[in-house]
Amino acid sequence: MHNLRHLCCHSIFYSHDPRRMRFDSLKNLQTLRSVCSGEWIDRGLSKLTNLRRLALYHKFKESFHPALPDRLSKLVHLNQLSLSGHSTLPALCSFRNHHHLTKLSFIIRLERLQDVEEHPPNLRKLKLRGSELKEDPMPVLEKLENLHILSFDNVYIGQKMWCSARGFPCLEVLILWKMHHLEEWTIEVGALSRLKRLEINDCRNLKMLPEGLQHVTTLGEVELMWMSEEFLNRVQMNTGCDWYKIRHVPRINIEGTDIYVSDKDEDSEGIKPKKNRITTYIR
Repeated sequence: MHNLRHLCCHSIFYSHDPRRMRFDSLKNLQTLRSVCSGEWIDRGLSKLTNLRRLALYHKFKESFHPALPDRLSKLVHLNQLSLSGHSTLPALCSFRNHHHLTKLSFIIRLERLQDVEEHPPNLRKLKLRGSELKEDPMPVLEKLENLHILSFDNVYIGQKMWCSARGFPCLEVLILWKMHHLEEWTIEVGALSRLKRLEINDCRNLKMLPEGLQHVTTLGEVELMWMSEEFLNRVQMNTGCDWYKIRHVPRINIEGTDIYVSDKDEDSEGIKPKKNRITTYIR
C-alpha cells in the first residue's frame, strides 16, 4: 500500500465513515478522488506531498475542516483540485505558489472569490457550480491571463454582469448555466478576444444577448438552450433584433423553450401539445 499511486474512494462511503480514514502513510499517492473531508485532513493531508489530483467531498452540512486551507497551501505539486459539498466553503489559502495547478472545480457555495493574485498563476480551466455569489465574478476572473475554459452553473445571484475591454485574453470556452437572476450582460469591445464557443443554458431572465458580442469575431459556435420565448424571438435568423450580434458565427444551435404547434396537431380534446424548438444554423 505504501507504493499506491492512485486511489478513488467511491465504494468506501457505503461501508466506512470516510471522515475517520487515514491516508498519511500513502506518501507516493498522486491521485486521491471522491474522498470525504474529515479529521484526516488535519492529520495527514499535508503529508501527501506528491499529490497531483485531489477531489474532496463533504457530504454533511457542517463546514469543511478548518485546517483545510493551511493543508492545501502545502500541496504545491497539485495540477487538479475539486471541492464539493452542501456547506459553504470558507476563504481558501493563496494558490499563488501552485504553478502546476491548471484545473479548479468548486461545486459548493462560496463566501467570495479569491483575489486575482491568489489564484493559481497558470490556471486554464475553472468550473464553479452552486456558488451563489452576490458580486459579479467577471471583474476578478477576467484578469486570469491563462484561463481557457470557464464554466458557470448557478454561480451568481446578481442581475448584471460586465466583461471589460481586454478581459479574458485567452478564454476560448464560456458556459453559463442556470444564472436565473441574470438580466443584463455587457461585453466591452476587446473583451473575450479569443472566445470560440459560447453556451447559455436556462438563464430564463436574461433579456437579450450581450451587447458587444458582435465584436467577438473569433466565435465559432453559439449554443442557446432553454431560454425565454422573448429571448429566442430576438435571435431568430435575419428577423430577430439581436441577430446582428451572432450573424458572423458559423454554427448556431438554438433549442429549448416550449412553444405551441399548429392547430392541426390538436388532440381529441382540442388541446395543443407542446414541443421543443430546435433550430440549428450552419454556414
